[in-house]
Amino acid sequence: GGIAVDDQTRSSMPGLYACGEASCSGLNGANRLASNSLLEGLVFGDIAGRVCLERLQSNGMGDSDLQTARPYKIVSDIRPSDRSELDLADVRSSLRSVMWRHVGIERDGDHLKDVLDMFAFWGRYTLDKIFDDRLGWEVQNLLTIGMLVTRAAHWRDESRGTHFRIDHFEPVDALRVHDQWQIGTDEPQTLPVVEPVSK
Repeated sequence: GGIAVDDQTRSSMPGLYACGEASCSGLNGANRLASNSLLEGLVFGDIAGRVCLERLQSNGMGDSDLQTARPYKIVSDIRPSDRSELDLADVRSSLRSVMWRHVGIERDGDHLKDVLDMFAFWGRYTLDKIFDDRLGWEVQNLLTIGMLVTRAAHWRDESRGTHFRIDHFEPVDALRVHDQWQIGTDEPQTLPVVEPVSK
């Protein structure tokens, strides 16, 4: 799993690049363990750095400009929320607990559905806020990623690899696909699994 990227580490979001454990490049197939992802991080990290440098230089930045460049200031034009705010530390603690218990090693459809309902509740009071502190941003990011992982696990009515459903023990041929999820969609985009070329 991870952010879907091309061979230049670019995601579908302009300016967002990803490599290593954070990315899904297709380089190692389903094997994301230890040395494979470390090597991918080194190789694609170098590619990401070069691509970003080329992008800056194509926008007219010279070496002296790059030395003094600062991150862009983010100006949010989101309307302030009129809903109550949940205690972020409680949400974070509850999120950690429910992910471990129900979206961890063993999963089942009923519990995954319950977790999705919890995400919907927490999201109503957390995701519509503008936070100035790191904890707020982290909780929003954890809720977003946790919700996507849970939706994918709920959708995949089978056991495959490290995804183990106690209510669906066997792999299902129709689900032998890569599923890509985006916020705001109810179903994933599915891509066929590319078989390795044998010699």
